[in-house]
Amino acid sequence: DHPLVPRKFRYTVEERVTPPDGKILVPLNEGEVREAARELRRKGIEAVAICFLHSYLNPAQENRAKEIVQEEHPAAYVSCSHEVIKRYREFERFNTACLNCYVGPKTSSYIDHLATSLRRQGLRTVLHLMQSNGGTITPQFAKIKPLSLARSGPSAGMIAGLWFAELLDVDNVITLDMGGTTTLVGVAPGRELQFEHLLDTKIEGYQAMIPTVDVEAIGNGGGSISWVDVAGAFRVGPSSAGADPGPACYGKGGVDPTTTDAFMILGLIDPEYFLGGRMKLDVKLSRKAFKEKICGRLKSDVETAALGTFELATDSIVRAIEVNSVRKGYDPREFSLFGFGGAGPMLAARAAQELQIPQVIIPPLPGITSAEGLLTTDIRYEESVTEVTLADENCLETLNKNFRNLENEAKKKLKEDKLGESRQEFQRFVEARYLGQGYELKVPFNLGEVTSKSILKMTREFTKAHERQYMRSFEKPVEIVNLIVRASGKMPKLTLKRIPTGSTRPSEEALKGEARILFRFDGHTKRVLTPRFDRNLLKANNKLVGPAIMEQVDTTTLIPRGMAGSVDTYGNLIIRRSRAVGN
Repeated sequence: DHPLVPRKFRYTVEERVTPPDGKILVPLNEGEVREAARELRRKGIEAVAICFLHSYLNPAQENRAKEIVQEEHPAAYVSCSHEVIKRYREFERFNTACLNCYVGPKTSSYIDHLATSLRRQGLRTVLHLMQSNGGTITPQFAKIKPLSLARSGPSAGMIAGLWFAELLDVDNVITLDMGGTTTLVGVAPGRELQFEHLLDTKIEGYQAMIPTVDVEAIGNGGGSISWVDVAGAFRVGPSSAGADPGPACYGKGGVDPTTTDAFMILGLIDPEYFLGGRMKLDVKLSRKAFKEKICGRLKSDVETAALGTFELATDSIVRAIEVNSVRKGYDPREFSLFGFGGAGPMLAARAAQELQIPQVIIPPLPGITSAEGLLTTDIRYEESVTEVTLADENCLETLNKNFRNLENEAKKKLKEDKLGESRQEFQRFVEARYLGQGYELKVPFNLGEVTSKSILKMTREFTKAHERQYMRSFEKPVEIVNLIVRASGKMPKLTLKRIPTGSTRPSEEALKGEARILFRFDGHTKRVLTPRFDRNLLKANNKLVGPAIMEQVDTTTLIPRGMAGSVDTYGNLIIRRSRAVGN
């Protein structure tokens, strides 16, 4: 319905490269390129995408077209499709190039302004920008491929979870990043990042072939609005009250009941300690919002509606984790759940109970955990090329040549980033399918010389991946479609300070008091006197039996009944079933 490039701004030029070897069958008509470039300049076009059918095999004619456009329209941002993604499937590649141009002018200007401002403020190190693939990139390459920054925020949270998992020697990781509007769920078995299939990756509904960490986003956050639909069903989200006016309890004019308002009514949030006491909340406004918008239609009291909001928000998280674990062949009972973001620690342990996840980990500063992820990752480039060939002894020379070329391209970029060989790390992958299929699966491939043995190992890995994804495999030849090299430039690692050690019992100073919190037990609701602790005053080795509340400036953590928490040497809160910590 909304094409990226209206038909009146699309121009065709004569050229043709032929597969499979990329020979030039029809030379580029340079006159047509010049005429189109001049017309685009007259129309005030700021960005030009150059997309030729088989440029992934031979980019020479796209490169020449770019030179001509820059000569005729020097002010334009110009992007070639092979620069963005060097693969076949022209529709997806053309879309990706056009999206890259769509964000290119403003993003490039922003990057230049940011880099200049930081230099003026005395920053001496090189600026790095987070990508959707979980790695960082320097400004010079980010301006060529700004689309790679599109979904960087969710990736940063996943990277942070993996960094904490390595610190704590946890193998299987589920991350739960819940903020004001959105909840992000990621799954990393064996601490390995999972990536979306390039053909499934979309930005605002448009195909975007950019390597993207597989993180599920749902409309569920602290500001998510509770409402009743036309059929009388009670719902939470995806609409959000945002930060302004925000939840009703903010007192900034919001009239819709939200998840945060539900927390207030249940007693989970201290209205005097929001943002460390810098902002006072009004529970009367929360009750009013639920009474006026929910209770009449549901014929319920305010407490029941608030508890229903809490349970629906938890259920949304449970379903998101199931989609990203159970439905992809992973058992959440074999994972640890990392809960962070402003609202994640409130619901993480309850979601873990529902899914029988044995361990929940709440980092020391949940509100900025995603930001910490930006400081724990490496520079990362991903180079790829389409090379359709059967996985047999006849492909050895072709694969060796292509992998060397891809690694050389990546090494060149890392060298430009002033990263020596000792800080370089490479991984290889292939995207393969059974002969006759039209959809590929990505599997790892050995470094070094490609041999018959490495081909056999790859086909075995492909068979396992196919069985996990589709519950079956076939006795058919395997066809390699795309080759991928992921290059990392190792960066200095973030370190966490250790906290003082105490006894198993928290100090009296850490206990702030008690709150009457509404819980549902065995189908019945009742308020339970629940201790509230200042998390900043907890010490390593402290243990806390649920129900209990941990308060800090950036979030509130709930340890529900049936679970207990312990504080580790770095200040992480480890929550397990009560018997797992000796209770």
